[in-house]
Amino acid sequence: MSCKRFVEKTVIITGASSGIGKSIAMEFAKEGANLVLGYYTHPIPDEIIKNAESEGVKAIPVKVDVRKKSDCEMMVSTAVDMFDRLDIAINNAGVSTMN
Repeated sequence: MSCKRFVEKTVIITGASSGIGKSIAMEFAKEGANLVLGYYTHPIPDEIIKNAESEGVKAIPVKVDVRKKSDCEMMVSTAVDMFDRLDIAINNAGVSTMN
């Protein structure tokens, strides 16, 4: 029997569509956390949402530009509105500008 360490916790993860962000999301779902998953260019894959559901938690995808304060505030509001709390925020988004 495994002990899920993040039951009833809410985690925001930016850059959650692939790579490290995707792996972080999958692990937090496995540990019982509800997720608010930020993406910008590439939508959150169904695989992540289905994995969360199979673990008995929810994963809410949110399009967010982390360079915009209003988008970041909206992401936090989504977490609080959906789950009544925010426990952990992981800023994993990659940001670059063209010169």
